Amino acid sequence: MQKPLRSAIRITCFLVVLALVLVSVCHVLKPKNDDGIYDMELFYELPENSVEVLVLGSSHAYCGFNTGVLWREQGIPAYILAGSQQPMWNSYHCLIEALKYQKPSLVVLEGYMTYIDTPYRDDSMVIRNTFGMRWSRNKIEAIKASAPRDRWIDFLLSYTQYHTRYNDLTFRDILPYQDDVMYENWKGTTLKFNTEAKETPQVADVSERDPLEPRTEEYYRKILQLCTEKDVPLLVVCTPYATTPEKQMRFNTAADIAAEYGVPFVDCNVMYDEVGMDFATDMADDGHLNAPGAAKFTSWFGQYLADHYDIPDHRGDDAYETWEKDAEYIYKQLEQAQ
Repeated sequence: MQKPLRSAIRITCFLVVLALVLVSVCHVLKPKNDDGIYDMELFYELPENSVEVLVLGSSHAYCGFNTGVLWREQGIPAYILAGSQQPMWNSYHCLIEALKYQKPSLVVLEGYMTYIDTPYRDDSMVIRNTFGMRWSRNKIEAIKASAPRDRWIDFLLSYTQYHTRYNDLTFRDILPYQDDVMYENWKGTTLKFNTEAKETPQVADVSERDPLEPRTEEYYRKILQLCTEKDVPLLVVCTPYATTPEKQMRFNTAADIAAEYGVPFVDCNVMYDEVGMDFATDMADDGHLNAPGAAKFTSWFGQYLADHYDIPDHRGDDAYETWEKDAEYIYKQLEQAQ
């Protein structure tokens, strides 16, 4: 073998080994949590076109909608792609990503984040809402939408955001999804078992409107337009929580914008009695339903879907076994908490 060829082979082998080492190191160091990252990574493992209801949004989505209840009561295979304070631009790019692999019967956009009044979120929110995506043009555009231009490189070179995590590492960091049984069949629901009694908000009579922050409105409209173009039914839902009149004015504006596109807007903060909300028992904190409250709300929501949409019931279908296992895990947690 000629010397130049041997040298080329050695260099190639070295580069391959180096790449494998770097990939392994990045896997160990990268952020690991169920807040926007794991739900996106696990989404890619779903069978194509298996999700009937796709839920997008902030923590109000993953704490409010219970995939186990939707499955057990309606036979709906739902999946929640959400992250803390997920702004409309990240919901938009999550929707683009999801539609590459799924053709849902319904997309549900949780509407809480239509209220935000800043054009960007902090670094941790950028990480949670983009780092779970596979590399593609859409991920690049999601990062560019999430940060000012002078910060793009900070997130495109994602390693710079977590290379100092050495002191936080545990043995579980080397295991898939930290070897947590919760993620074996997880479909995005987060259960909160604490209870904080709250005063029932009085916002049903708020009729004033307040403009949305410009970038929020821009990407909110992009979501509405994309679903229209793709012929995917969209439903905007504000889950019940301890809202304020100031935020309600923006939800009113969001409802008006949805109406321009013929998209239903269900604001549960003006229909507490219909939903059956009890703020003395159903809240985990000001912003989130606790597990029993979410189960109650989701039961109502599942019936709403049954009354207004023709979504197939997949109970008994072996192809949807993981949704049944997800429900088994969720109901077991609820029973143990009770």
